[in-house]
Amino acid sequence: MEDYLQAMKEAKIVKPIWNTEQGAGITCDYLPEGATTHIRTDGGLRLSPLKAVAHSLALGCEKVFLFSWNYDDSSIGYRPDVQTECRVAAENLDGSSFVRKLDLGDKNLTAYLFRRYDGEHLLTVWTEVKGLKVRLGLASRQPVFAINHKGEKAILKPQNGQVSLVADFCPKVVRGLQEVVRVERE
Repeated sequence: MEDYLQAMKEAKIVKPIWNTEQGAGITCDYLPEGATTHIRTDGGLRLSPLKAVAHSLALGCEKVFLFSWNYDDSSIGYRPDVQTECRVAAENLDGSSFVRKLDLGDKNLTAYLFRRYDGEHLLTVWTEVKGLKVRLGLASRQPVFAINHKGEKAILKPQNGQVSLVADFCPKVVRGLQEVVRVERE
C-alpha cells in the first residue's frame, strides 16, 4: 500500500483510496514471544485486523476492507477471535480520519491519533515486538476508555491530570481523548 500511494503521489493522481486487499487473519495471541509485526519484515506479513486497519488509515486510505477465510462463521476455518477483532476495528475506526502519528522515540512502539466522524479523538497503540511492554502517560483530566483487541473495555481514571496505560503487542484503542492529546513514556 505504501508503494501504491507513493506511485500515485509521484504521478500526481489525487483520488480516494480504498484498501480492498488487506488480509489480516491472525490475532496477537498466537504469535511467539519476540515475533515482530514491523512492516516489510517476515513478521509483518500477518498483521492483526486492528493493526491492519490502523496502518491503512494512517497511510491515507479512506476505507479498509478486510478479507480472510477465517472471519466467516460458515467457514471450516472460522476463528471467533479474529472476527471479534474485526468488529473492534470497525466499531472504533470506521469513519475515522488519520490525524497524526505520535513520535514516542521508539521504533518498536506505534501510536496513531484519529478523529472520528463525530469529532471524538481516539488513539491506537501497540508495540511491534511480542513481549515488549511500554508504560505510557496520557494527559487527561477526565476518564478515558481503553478497549483491547478482544473488545474488553477498561475505564482509566486520571491522577494528577494523567492517565497511565501499558502498551503491549496486542493493540488497544483509547477513546474519549482531547484533540491536543499529549502522550509520553513513563
